[in-house]
Amino acid sequence: MSEDIRIEHLASHARAGETMLLRAFSRHPRVHVPLHVEQKDDPDSLRFATEVQSLEMQNLHPGHWFARAKGLKAGQVILLKQGTWEPRKPFSGVVLVRNPTSFVQSMLEYNRREGLRWALRDKTRYAKTMERLVRWASAMSKGLVRELEAARTTVDALCAFYVYRVSWLASRGLPLIRYEDLVLQPESQLRRACEALKLDWSPALLQSHTAFQGREGHGMNDLTRPVDTGSLAKWNSLPRSVRGRIAALTGRTAAEVGYAVTDDVVDVQA
Repeated sequence: MSEDIRIEHLASHARAGETMLLRAFSRHPRVHVPLHVEQKDDPDSLRFATEVQSLEMQNLHPGHWFARAKGLKAGQVILLKQGTWEPRKPFSGVVLVRNPTSFVQSMLEYNRREGLRWALRDKTRYAKTMERLVRWASAMSKGLVRELEAARTTVDALCAFYVYRVSWLASRGLPLIRYEDLVLQPESQLRRACEALKLDWSPALLQSHTAFQGREGHGMNDLTRPVDTGSLAKWNSLPRSVRGRIAALTGRTAAEVGYAVTDDVVDVQA
């Protein structure tokens, strides 16, 4: 086993900072991040991810076709984002979460950046968001798909997705990192992630933004932007009534991963 390449997972949910964390680890000298950093993923990496998912692979022999194609050696680590699919077997890695109000705000904002306007009570105005949620949910639970399709509003659907996914993530028993802690204390949280992934610390993780000039990031993310706190308060842009609805629907689940959420407070617990 020591001669193999380990496969580790970043288990998370959408708009939780996955691209930022994957970007950082793509600069670690022992890590290969095959997908979901840059906007366009290469076919070999997509094929490999499908193989890992279908076979639930935990290690890779250096003679495997993907290792040869990417020049990977024994002792290296492949870090894959696990955003929707749910392995039946236990897996190793780290969990990344974000508070529910910011998740909803970021998902709605992503929809707006695609050219659509706010219409919080009209699901048809968020057709692309709903299509994404249903597609993601179809890889996880048929019951969740039905719940999303029956939701009265886009916000209710987003909350249902958050509750399902974060509850599942919290039940894995893996080291957990919160987005808010990551942007406020990047070095300490990246060190925690290294420890969880059984990797030595590398200062290159803190400078990963310098390696992606002129390259478009996954999910419309700016790969050249350093880790900063600019997004922490964006949840305040949602109407107070919407924030209250989010708190009512997700508060119990959010508390499982260390958040206290109300209509006017999003607090990260120690």
